[in-house]
Amino acid sequence: MCELFGMSSDHPVAASQELNEFRLRGGQTADNPDGWGLAWWENGTFHLSKEPIPAHQSALFAQLCGTTRSNLIIAHVRKAKFPPIRAMSNTHPFQQMCCGKEWVFAHNGMVPDIVDIELSNDNPVCRPMGETDSEHAFCHLLGHIAQHFHSLPSADTTT
Repeated sequence: MCELFGMSSDHPVAASQELNEFRLRGGQTADNPDGWGLAWWENGTFHLSKEPIPAHQSALFAQLCGTTRSNLIIAHVRKAKFPPIRAMSNTHPFQQMCCGKEWVFAHNGMVPDIVDIELSNDNPVCRPMGETDSEHAFCHLLGHIAQHFHSLPSADTTT
């Protein structure tokens, strides 16, 4: 099954050792050889790098392990099951714009029923680029967020 790595801090930190150990779980120390992705927050925006190759074989991922400094990091190593296709479009994390904000999503597990739900739904907010149930779930969530976005209280509202 896919694996996730997440880190959140009040200030930018390097997670070189932790990321490198996680990178090895992408086909060397664990059976997740079907792609990897790394998203991190820097200068007010998300940056995203990913490849549909085993993480432990990726020179790019190895380089990013040593250079990434952030207060928010999301990484994913994939074991392709739904669908069992190794492709860039099926590699997590996924990134979309919704409600004027950037969203990044990675998922571990299976939710195959969501695919039929989303395929029958004309979701104007998000269209999956790939075929994974995870990306369909991401679009499903963004669709619901968009429906309620204007009714949500703003974080900078003072009372």
